[in-house]
Amino acid sequence: MGILNWLSGQGASVPSPTHDQSRATQNIKQPASEADRAWGENHPCLAKESEPIQGEIGYFKLADWWMTAFSDSERKHIESIFHPISTIQASGSPLTSGVIQSTTETAVGFLSALAGWFQQPEDRTIAQRILNKAMELSKDSSALDNHYLYQTIIQFNYRNRESEECLKATVDACLKMISFAPEAARAYKSEFPVEQLPGHKGYEQLAIIYEKQGRFQDAIAVSEQAANQHWGGDWAKRIERCGKKLMKA
Repeated sequence: MGILNWLSGQGASVPSPTHDQSRATQNIKQPASEADRAWGENHPCLAKESEPIQGEIGYFKLADWWMTAFSDSERKHIESIFHPISTIQASGSPLTSGVIQSTTETAVGFLSALAGWFQQPEDRTIAQRILNKAMELSKDSSALDNHYLYQTIIQFNYRNRESEECLKATVDACLKMISFAPEAARAYKSEFPVEQLPGHKGYEQLAIIYEKQGRFQDAIAVSEQAANQHWGGDWAKRIERCGKKLMKA
């Protein structure tokens, strides 16, 4: 409510402006100064609505997460690092600019790949937040998407295996990846019917850990299971090597 209307509502006598007063009011209007214009442009209540986020972040509807999970400096750092050959463009970042009409990639697949770009120790918390979001979305993902997600999680944690917590997280991720290995194998064969199954990071990493821990029988069992499911790898050599070590133990 304007100040004049408010005073009238309170029963106050408000004199009408005279013709001279109106002219005076009109005459004192001056062009806005540079400082006034800057205030208007920067004032939060008058700021223009920001343009919507596009690129892969926008396409996968991750804009809210992007803006809340990372600080402004972290977002700039992420965009400066992530430049895959497949998304090179004239200007801007493929993460937040450019219109994507369609893609065969999924949100979980995109986040798994994105996390892989941040392997330096100082970027560990960034990778962790990306993987946490991927895990959140993985409940509704395919076995093949989750296969590659857990591969990234295993690599992420095993890189810091000196930490007991990270080593345990690696083993847990291996066991989880192995739990849906048959389903992932069927999905892979369906998508790539003429190709042999690739390596399986869950089986491979767990066998390595067990062998280093002197758990040779467990390493043999894991390798035999992987071989029986036809995942790529030097399973026969590992089984033979661990068998010899077991005989000497």
